[in-house]
Amino acid sequence: MTEDLKLHVYVAAIVLARVSSFLAVVPVLSTLRVPPLVRAHLALVLSLTVTVNLYPSILSVVTKTAGGDFIGLVSAEVVKGLFLGFLVRLFFVALAFAGDFISQLAGYSGMMAPSVMEGEPATPLANLLVIFATVVFFIQDLHLLLIEKLMASYATMPPGAGLDHFQSFDQLASALSTAFMTALQISGPFVIYVMVCNIVLGLANRLVPQVPIQLVSAPLMMLGGLFIAMFTLGLAAQVFLGSLADWMSAN
Repeated sequence: MTEDLKLHVYVAAIVLARVSSFLAVVPVLSTLRVPPLVRAHLALVLSLTVTVNLYPSILSVVTKTAGGDFIGLVSAEVVKGLFLGFLVRLFFVALAFAGDFISQLAGYSGMMAPSVMEGEPATPLANLLVIFATVVFFIQDLHLLLIEKLMASYATMPPGAGLDHFQSFDQLASALSTAFMTALQISGPFVIYVMVCNIVLGLANRLVPQVPIQLVSAPLMMLGGLFIAMFTLGLAAQVFLGSLADWMSAN
């Protein structure tokens, strides 16, 4: 193998390390529903695209790296890709948590089904929220924003440089706070609905003790929860994807 060909392989391996690790944990593309062969082909295509655009800057890092340090350089790129994908994944985890919380409030927590994102069971409303948000995610071309964020990471976290701990913790805190507030905004109407229902049912139990409120309340809560979900599903997806797009653009 000639020296030039060896440098090309080293550059491609460094890029592939970050891209493949990013796709391994980033939401939507890392789910069990996406075949591993599709993810492998996507990682190769994205790696070639990044390599063509950033070849000179990465080549300068490779030429300065001795053969013994190449494994450490690739390992650092894997860590950076996992960190970037984990930050975006927090938003979909928060969305699924909001769906599970809503299902528990509305009385659907006992009807578990296989999750569309992970292997563990999830509630029907959580799956509905995640599926609807995923469809709108691709319709609005936010997957292109993911690729832009991956490309921009080579400017903020260039190869050969370690993770900036202060910057990393700042990004993690920003992602956690934004995802948590988004989950609260999505589940807010259901929290208000459950509080009002409990107050009304409590007053009814006091005023008409002959009526078995415990038997009546469960179907009413479930029916009202479906009614509110019907009107707030689109708004919830809009709030979620808006928060995700704003955070990716700002960070």
